[in-house]
Amino acid sequence: MSTERERSGLPRLERLIHIGWGLAGFWVARALGAGLRRLPFFGRLLRAPLPPEKRFRALLERLGGTFIKFGQVLSLQPDLVPSSYCDELFDLLDRVPAFDYAEVERIFREDHGRDPAEIFDSFDQVPFASASIGQVHRATLGGRELAVKVRRPTALRDFGGDIGLMKAMVRLISALRLKSFDSLRMPLNEFVAWTGDELDYRREARYMEQVRVNTGERRAARVPAVIGEVSTARILAAEYLDGTTLLEYLRSLERGDPAVAHRLREIEFDPETFAENILANFLGDVFKHGIFHADLHPANLLILPDNVVGYVDFGITGVISEYGSQHVLAMILALSRHDVEEMLEGIFRISEVTEESDVEGFRRGLRERAEVWFGEDRGGNELTTGYTLIMLDMIRLSRRHAVLPHEEALRYMRSVITADGLIARFAPEFDVNRALERLSLRQLQSRALATTFSADRMIDSWIAGSRLMRDGALRLDRLLDRLEKEKPVEPDAERDRAPREALSARTLRLGVSVLGIATLIVLGAEPVRPGLNLFVAEAALTGAGTVLLIWSALRWMLSRR
Repeated sequence: MSTERERSGLPRLERLIHIGWGLAGFWVARALGAGLRRLPFFGRLLRAPLPPEKRFRALLERLGGTFIKFGQVLSLQPDLVPSSYCDELFDLLDRVPAFDYAEVERIFREDHGRDPAEIFDSFDQVPFASASIGQVHRATLGGRELAVKVRRPTALRDFGGDIGLMKAMVRLISALRLKSFDSLRMPLNEFVAWTGDELDYRREARYMEQVRVNTGERRAARVPAVIGEVSTARILAAEYLDGTTLLEYLRSLERGDPAVAHRLREIEFDPETFAENILANFLGDVFKHGIFHADLHPANLLILPDNVVGYVDFGITGVISEYGSQHVLAMILALSRHDVEEMLEGIFRISEVTEESDVEGFRRGLRERAEVWFGEDRGGNELTTGYTLIMLDMIRLSRRHAVLPHEEALRYMRSVITADGLIARFAPEFDVNRALERLSLRQLQSRALATTFSADRMIDSWIAGSRLMRDGALRLDRLLDRLEKEKPVEPDAERDRAPREALSARTLRLGVSVLGIATLIVLGAEPVRPGLNLFVAEAALTGAGTVLLIWSALRWMLSRR
C-alpha cells in the first residue's frame, strides 16, 4: 500500500531544476577549483577540498534515485571510468545512508497491521546493507535466519519524478522528431520498464523463486528461498545466505584486510574458479531456462564454500525467448571464431530492421570495428578487446544505424558488460573471452542433445523411419525376389531344398532390408557426435544390420550347396 507521502513527490519542474543545479555546481567546482585554490582568500577556504571522485559520489547521493543506479553501473566499468572513481562509487552499492527504523515500523504496520517485533522471533533494527531502493535487516523466524528488505519511504517519489521526466523527454523527442536524440528513446524506455519492476518487491519475489527452481541441484549456484507470507510490494523476506559479498572481498583487497583473506582461505576461495562459475551459471540460466539475474554487481553476489555463487537482489531480472537465446548464442560463437559475417547475421536476427535502418552502414561499421577487436595489425587470430568494449561498440553501431536489438537481447548484452567489468576487478588474469567461447559451445552441445531427444524430434524421426521402412524394404524385397526367380534350380534338388531356401531367402531379404534402412538413416542429416545420442543409436542399428546380412548370406550360401 502506497502512502500519501510517497505519492505526493516533488513537482517535475522542481526536480529538473534540482538536477540541473547539482550537475552545474559539480562541473563548475571541478573546472574552477584548482584555480580558486591558488588565490589567497579562496585558498584558505578551499584548503582541504574533497577529491573530485568523492564530490561526484556525494552529488549522485544528493540527487538520489536514478542517479544512484547510474553510479552503481559506472562502478563496474574500470575501462570506461578511472579506477579511483570506481572505488569511490562502490559505496553506492550498499552504503547509501539508511532511513530511520521508525519508518520500517510504519511500513510494517501499514502492510501487515503489526510491528516487525510481533512478526519475527528477532529483528535487527540496524540494517546491514542500504542501497538506492531499500535497506536490508537480519531477522529470525521459526529457527530460520532471514534477510528482510524494506523499500525506502521516498523510493516512489525519488524514482517517480525521474521516470516522469524521462517519459516526457521520450514524448518530446517523438513529437519534434529530433533524430539526433532518437537513440535515447530506447534506453529511456528500458530504464522506465525495469525501474517499475524493481520498485515492486512482489515481482522480484516471483523472479527469485523461479530462478531458484531452475537452479535445482546445480552445485555452483545458490538462490535463497522467498518467505511469501511476509513479503509484500514494499517488503521482501528471504532466506539469509551466510557468506562474504564479492564487494567485501574487493574492499579487503584495497585495504589489505587480513580477516577477510583468512576467512576466504578457510573456504578455499579461488577467484578464477569463482569467475568461471559466475559465467557458467549466467549462460546456463540464459540459454537453458531463458530467465537470468541481470544485475550482477558485487553486492549481489556472495562467496560461499567451494566457490559456490550466492545470488541476492533479483530486482533486475532478464527474460529471453528460445529464439533470442539461440541467435545470441550463435552470435557469441561467431565472434569467438572471428566469423564476422555469421555474427552480422546473428545480430540481424535479434534486431528490428525498418525502412530507416542503414543496413549496409551497419555492416561496414561492424567489419571495421572487428578489425580492431581482433587486432588485424597483429595477425588478427584472436580477440584482443574485452567484451565490455565489444558490446558497447555493437550497441553504439546499432543506434547510429537504426538497427535496434530487441529488448531481451539488449538486457543480455548489458549483463555481459556488467559481468565482464566485475570479473576484471576481482580476477584480472581470467580470460573472459575464452571462457565465454568454451561455455557457449558447451551450451550449444547441450541444447543440440536436448533437441535430439525432444518429443518433436523423436516424432519426426519415427515418421521418416517408417517411410524408409515402407518404401525401402518393399523395393529391396522385390529386387531380391526377382533375382531368386532368375536363378535356375535342379528339378530333383528343388524339392529337397525348397523349405531351406525359402527360409534363407527370407532371412537374406531381411538382412539386406535392415542394412539398407540403417544406412539411409545414418546418411541423413544427423551430425557425428560421440556420447549417448541419436547418431550412436543409428550407428548401432547399421552394425546390427551388417551382422544380420553377413549371417544371412552365409546361411544362403550353405543352403545352395
